[in-house]
Amino acid sequence: MPKRKRHRKRSENEASDLVNQAGPAGDYARFKARQQIEKTEVGRFAAGFDFPLDDFQLQGAKALEAGESVLVAAPTGAGKTIVGEFALQLALSRGQRVFYTTPIKALSNQKFKEFTHKHGADQVGLLTGDVSINGQAPIVVMTTEVLRNMLYTQKPLDDLAFVVLDEVHYLADRFRGPVWEEVILHLPASVQLVCLSATVSNAEEFGSWLGQVRGDTRVIVSEERPVPLWQQMMVGKRLFDLYPTGRVDSSIGPERSNFRRINPELEASFKEAALGQGRDMRPRGRRGDFGRGRYHQNRLRPAPRPVVIEKLRKAHLLPAIYFIFSRAACDDALFDALRSGICLTTAAQAEEIDQYLDQAFESLPASDYAALNLDAFRAAVTRGFAAHHAGLLPLLKEVVEHLFQAGLVQVVFATETLALGINMPARTVVLENLVKWDGAEHVLLTPGQYTQLTGRAGRRGIDVEGHAVVLAREGITPKQVGALASRRSYPLRSAFVPTYNMVANLLARYSPQDAKKILEQSFAQYQADRNVVGYVKEIRTLEHRLAKFKKKSQCELGDVGEFMALRQRLSEQEKLVAKKARQGAQAYARQSLAALERGDLIAYEAGRRLHFGVVVTPAAPLQADPTVEVVTNSARQKFLNAQTAPQGVQKIGRKRLGPDFSARSAKDRAQVQSALKAAGKNFVKSGVDHRASADVLTLNELRAELRNHPVGKCPKLESHIAALREPFAWQRQIDKLQEKIASSQSSLGADFERITSLLKDLGYLSDDYELNSWGQMLARLHAERDLLVAQVLRHRLLAELNPIEAAGFIAACVYEPRGDSVGVAPPLVSLPLSKALNRAQELAAELAHLEAHYQLDPSLPIDPSLIASVIAWAQGEDLSTCLELSQLPSGDFVRWMKRTIDLAQHIEEALGPELATQIKSVNGLLNRGVVAWSGI
Repeated sequence: MPKRKRHRKRSENEASDLVNQAGPAGDYARFKARQQIEKTEVGRFAAGFDFPLDDFQLQGAKALEAGESVLVAAPTGAGKTIVGEFALQLALSRGQRVFYTTPIKALSNQKFKEFTHKHGADQVGLLTGDVSINGQAPIVVMTTEVLRNMLYTQKPLDDLAFVVLDEVHYLADRFRGPVWEEVILHLPASVQLVCLSATVSNAEEFGSWLGQVRGDTRVIVSEERPVPLWQQMMVGKRLFDLYPTGRVDSSIGPERSNFRRINPELEASFKEAALGQGRDMRPRGRRGDFGRGRYHQNRLRPAPRPVVIEKLRKAHLLPAIYFIFSRAACDDALFDALRSGICLTTAAQAEEIDQYLDQAFESLPASDYAALNLDAFRAAVTRGFAAHHAGLLPLLKEVVEHLFQAGLVQVVFATETLALGINMPARTVVLENLVKWDGAEHVLLTPGQYTQLTGRAGRRGIDVEGHAVVLAREGITPKQVGALASRRSYPLRSAFVPTYNMVANLLARYSPQDAKKILEQSFAQYQADRNVVGYVKEIRTLEHRLAKFKKKSQCELGDVGEFMALRQRLSEQEKLVAKKARQGAQAYARQSLAALERGDLIAYEAGRRLHFGVVVTPAAPLQADPTVEVVTNSARQKFLNAQTAPQGVQKIGRKRLGPDFSARSAKDRAQVQSALKAAGKNFVKSGVDHRASADVLTLNELRAELRNHPVGKCPKLESHIAALREPFAWQRQIDKLQEKIASSQSSLGADFERITSLLKDLGYLSDDYELNSWGQMLARLHAERDLLVAQVLRHRLLAELNPIEAAGFIAACVYEPRGDSVGVAPPLVSLPLSKALNRAQELAAELAHLEAHYQLDPSLPIDPSLIASVIAWAQGEDLSTCLELSQLPSGDFVRWMKRTIDLAQHIEEALGPELATQIKSVNGLLNRGVVAWSGI
């Protein structure tokens, strides 16, 4: 009998190749593969969906079942959260626990509701700092900060098998990003990680680091959109495809097709519109124009928002998310749509929306209803459009999200925060602009940001295709849009930096040597070490380019490069002088306000206009930011401080005020107008130069040196400068790269040494790195101003305050005004609170001095702007009063109340029973009304 031929077992790669083959062999291989999967936990999980799972989802699930951690990078809307959901099922089937973390509370709330609906209320918990529901459940949804705090407090993580880090690319965020790396570094080795990320260009690098610090990690990247995306531009009222029409590979969408050439019809229309509108000269007198009666060039503008909406409706491109990078502009867009009379709902839909709103708002007091302007909100959503931004109350955002997902709201005007995680897909995404304010300047969107925003377009299982529409305007060309649309990914850069709290927690658990090693295991250090080679290579390339331009740096009269370097130094010195002058003006403003007495007649500038006033209530003694109450020459009551009178005040006379004189009385205000008018006639403004004399001297020397430089007299100077502008930028780039190389060598280790040295100086650490009781308190304070808050507690500044005053003080330790916000005058506070604030400012100055000595970034000083509204809220005032005092939108007000409550809880945990009763009273006073019911 002949021997049977033994068949060699196929390798995994060979089997995979067969599965991907066409024809009978591939069909059979796929059939056998499906049979094998159906017998596994992955197969049982996949069978629960009414659509087949994508390959990347199956790969991620199989890796988890095999005991590996995974990094899944895929476009927005591709369904990467399914891999995270498989971790939930795997944990439940094995009797283990799983934590699902998100970067924001809104996303945590959404996931909590989804998982509760799917797995049952007894199986799912929620922890978001201010909300704790069923925290011992097998599945717990939480914000990433909550998990970080759990790890540092060494709470038992019994049976924890998986941690899902949703939106893990958030670790690039410069403010909160380090939290993600802290979690990754400190989780027990037995825990499998499920990292879900937007598509990033360095996923392999990130995955390699994860493998180094966590063990076996499978990197799974999918760039395939589940719904093809059409890129388009609207020029005026006309809609054009960004690329020429033609056959498109539907698996990857038009934006990934070979049609990279910009649509010639679009380019022609854009040029025609720009040229036509550029010649259109018309009088400009509306708000925002340069002046009445003048003639100005009419720039290329997008069509009015109601016109854009109507165009989308006629083209069957609704529902749409209309991105506008300004909260105020989102609200303006809402009122524009209301005024236009647009209605996107049927009578039946409007009635359904009304019924839902009645249910959602039934617990609202009538006063809050008016304060939140809910009549306008209701009028808008019943017509099918709404706004969505961080300034909205959480409840209102949840209402908008629900109605949009239900197909009842057709257009949402939103800021970019909507692109983060919230499940709100649309058929179309509109981008009104490609430029946004980043907190320091207006910058063009990055390809990654563009991808994140447009990723909302196209609803899986509903839309055949999604649409991304960019509105043409001056400065936004089709080529710019094409450059953004053609790059779907972006690099993930670590924002990890050690903080005082982080270092204290490391030293509580590890030796100084081991703590330093942990910091050096971060993704930031991993990237820094790898980047040095690239930096050196880039420097050599730039130096080679510079060598070619060296001859061009000479003219007959001298060195042009030297002249340009001198101009750069002058520019930097001018900025320095201006910055110090602003700081000097602030100090002068505080001094001049603190010196005022009741009855003083004063002059001050606000909004570039001169105003006069009489002081009714002077600043309280020792007030950190002196604030005075005045009656102005327009017969109004006003509070002045260094923000509202930034140039300070000038005394111009006196007016005797009776003991019963009140700024709130219209009659009393009218009585002082003649005195103000008379004083104003004789007023002579005295200028104050706040610039430092040494800085001005250096500035004048640089100006003289530049003025006398021989190259400045060259008739060909401008052509020389134009020729050297790019090489000069190369030299600055070389200097920056060399600085990066110098700082990258164990830069985090150096930061660790500087922080520990400062903590030793302040008495939180012993010379042998042992934490004392104050150091242990610092380790329990998870706050932006962690060390400053620790100093405040250490000096017992809260001990002399009653609960209402303590609430105001804690709010000052939390609040950070937005970059575009105007400072609000703090209240005329009680003497104990004023003393506490003044001492806190002194502690902040001492800390800033030490930080400068150790070359550390300065801690934020406390900001008393929110104190008035917090005290009013703690005293039981209604929402309308508190919003008026804070000058904040309702959503911001609630968020800062919750942040204040959160810090109060940390203080309670840090200090133990000593101030427990007082701090619990703070929480009870603040956690009421809209603050209490805006939890989930």
